[in-house]
Amino acid sequence: MNNRIVFDYSTVCHSNGQLSGIPRTVNEISNSLRYCSNLDVIFVEYCDKSSCFYLYDIKKSSRSKLYKPRNSDYFLSLGAPWAFSNYIQEIRSLKNEIQSISFLVYDLIPFLFPHLYQDSDFGEYYFHFIYEMISLSDLIFSISQHTKSDIIINSSKVTKLPPIHVLKIGCELNEISHNYTTTVNVPTNDFMLCVGTIEFRKNQSTLIKAYKQLCVELDDPPNLFLVGKLGWLNNHIDYQIETDPILRNKVFIFNEVSDNDLVWFYENCLFTLYPSRYEGWGLPIAESLNYGKNVICSNTSSMKEIAPDLCFLLNPLYVGDWFCQMKELSVNLDLRKKRELKIKSNYIVQTWNDTSHQILRFLNLI
Repeated sequence: MNNRIVFDYSTVCHSNGQLSGIPRTVNEISNSLRYCSNLDVIFVEYCDKSSCFYLYDIKKSSRSKLYKPRNSDYFLSLGAPWAFSNYIQEIRSLKNEIQSISFLVYDLIPFLFPHLYQDSDFGEYYFHFIYEMISLSDLIFSISQHTKSDIIINSSKVTKLPPIHVLKIGCELNEISHNYTTTVNVPTNDFMLCVGTIEFRKNQSTLIKAYKQLCVELDDPPNLFLVGKLGWLNNHIDYQIETDPILRNKVFIFNEVSDNDLVWFYENCLFTLYPSRYEGWGLPIAESLNYGKNVICSNTSSMKEIAPDLCFLLNPLYVGDWFCQMKELSVNLDLRKKRELKIKSNYIVQTWNDTSHQILRFLNLI
């Protein structure tokens, strides 16, 4: 019987609105894997109600009949399956009926920093789920070297770790025409850009403090655009911006932005900022470099492994350092252009097809 790849598409099926984060990653890999693989790629959706997998038709966006495992199936779980009840039990039931199970770990943040989540018990649940999946898997993908290290350090409850491979994810977005006009109502001034959910961990509060100082020192600094959904523990940043006479009309929040508009933001910003306290990877950093933009980002966790020689790496808690670097890139055009040329000459873009080829190599399918 011919080998086939069984791709768990459940995370995308249960997502609402514009795809971002893990759902977007799953969707991009699913699209590229169909193109890159010579094997049959079938998609499945997990149903909470019946606690089983159904075949899923991507073109029709609908599930069909029950998935029947084969011993030649390579099962890929690359999403956020901890959101589904009894998922572990179903994976356990598949274990001896298929060729292999591969699982992607994005990070251990809910376990390492449980105070960043509204449900204080989620961290323990997440930890046990991840390591149950690891123990059932034949192969583990890790989103970064740092996350791989976190997995190993915290793996005392797993008797034997399966092989762990670092999987570099793509940083491509849609191409847009040179005369594309964004559908978002934006001011015409120059702007610096920060992409990511607006929440405590992403640490936009450091930017707000640094930017406020910038507004005091410069007559007309570039605007600050925050692109992302409002998350939990966001320090009421939207209220601060609306009511602070210094920040009002200078800092703008945009959420539910389309991929085309996100490309427009990247292409037209002066530079980007990513002050997150801790990450499993840090995709907006890679996306910024893909568009040849300077990035000021945190020097913690995985963010420093993306392109350390091409980014300005700063402590996410040192507001003064962020102010100084934001000021320098705002006023020093020569520095910006010189470093942009360096980025365009040295940054190696990771495509989603590259990611899929990695997966196939790790599975020994090419």
